Formats: sequence, C-alpha cells, structure tokens
Amino acid sequence: MTDRQANSPNIRDVFSENLKILVNRKQSISQVTRDLGLNRTQFSRYLSGTAYPRPDVLDKICKYFDVDGRIMLEPLANLAKSPEEIFVDTLDISPFMNKMKGFDHARAPDGLYQWIQPTHLSRGNVNISLWHLFTLPNGYKALKASVPTYIAKASGLSCLWKDRKQPGIIFQNSGGFTTLLSSHYNSLLFMSYFTYGYRGIANIYTGFTAVSQSAGPTQSQAQPSMLKRIQPNFAAAIKARRECGVKKMEELPEFEREYFETWSPFAPGYKL
Repeated sequence: MTDRQANSPNIRDVFSENLKILVNRKQSISQVTRDLGLNRTQFSRYLSGTAYPRPDVLDKICKYFDVDGRIMLEPLANLAKSPEEIFVDTLDISPFMNKMKGFDHARAPDGLYQWIQPTHLSRGNVNISLWHLFTLPNGYKALKASVPTYIAKASGLSCLWKDRKQPGIIFQNSGGFTTLLSSHYNSLLFMSYFTYGYRGIANIYTGFTAVSQSAGPTQSQAQPSMLKRIQPNFAAAIKARRECGVKKMEELPEFEREYFETWSPFAPGYKL
C-alpha cells in the first residue's frame, strides 16, 4: 500500500470507525493504550481518523484485537463471518440441494440396508455392514453407517461407536442415487453410486464406492458395491446384523457373486 493510499480519507474513516468499535469492547482507551504500549494522544488521532498507524503499529493493533489487516478496508460487520461462511455465501449449491429435495423415497425407502463390498484386508472376501437410510424433516434423504469393528482394529483405530460412525447424505440421479459419507477418523470421503433394481430385483442396488484416498498400493480407490434393502421387521434386522463382518465371496448367492466378479469401471466394449 502506498502512502497516498494509506492517507486517503476513505481508508482512514473505515479504520477509525472499526477501531472505535473494537475499543468500545474493552474497558477503556487508557487500558488499550497501556496494553499496546502506545501514546494516548497518537492513538486518539487514529480514532478520529486524522492519522493512520505505521505497518508495525497496525500489526500490533490487529494482534491485540484478534483481527486482520482488512479492518482498514472493510466495515467490521463484514469481517464477522468466518472464511467458511463466506465460502458458503458465494457458492451456488442449489443444484445439489435440488437433487436432495427431489429424492424418490418410494424406490429407496427408509430403513436398514446391507452394504457389501470386497475387502482389501483379505482377498476373496467381502465386507458386510449396515446402513440406515432415513428422511429428514425437510424431506432430504440421509444415512448413517459405521466403520466395521474389525477394520478399526486392523487399522489400530478406536472401536468405540462414536468414533466409528459415518454420517452421510444422498442425492437423486436419473437411474439411481449417490451417497456421500464422511469419516470421523480422518478427512476421507466415501462416494457411492447405485442404480435401481439389479436384475429386476427391486430391493437390490448395485454400483461402486470410491474413496478419496487409497489405503495402500494394492487397494483400488473404486470398488464394486451392493446395497440390499432389509425387510422392515425385527427378525430380518437381527438376521442382517448377525451377517455383518467378513464373509467369503464364494458364500454369496451366485447372482451376487457374479456381479462382483464381472464388475469393471469401464463401459462394456471399452478398450484402453
């Protein structure tokens, strides 16, 4: 910033008004100047807008009031928002919200689902866990899942439910839906895409799950996955819960096993 810019009436006015607000939050002007080690008369000139502090003094003032250099350019009220809030205000998320609002709940009803996917911890096996899909009061579709206990143990992570839980949201697609899960362990995101009615079976959804970071050089970041809707009764829920964990691929029904064995991330006929 040039001396001419620093001495412009507009910047001095903005800074002085912001400084007055900040000082009013403290005990007194005398207390502020003592804490800052500044001359009371000179500080009063900052408050009146007749003078502007040197860069080193401005830095001291900003640190004292826990603000940044924008106090010389923008009214203090505009600086109250966090960077995250500013980002949300400027980001147009309406397309995503519309896909959440228009969810076809009849084709993916609320309730328990089994999520099945090959596990990278042991070849030839699949991991089975439970997902709970539910509708929020605003009509949006959401889900709750959790990191399987055996994966948490194998990874040296906490096995407590509060640490393993994975909240998620669901978006409508033309032929299915997309889920987005977060992790309490780290910054990983899990995105799954499912299509309706595998082989005409309404309660089975097939697709793939992609993770934002690979767990190792031998693990693919995208793998086939399947959702199976559990009948809404207590006996079916208990049975589904008992089936959770690691299971040999060969123990799956033939049509389920065939899906995992023939899955490819590329369209049929695609050649590299």
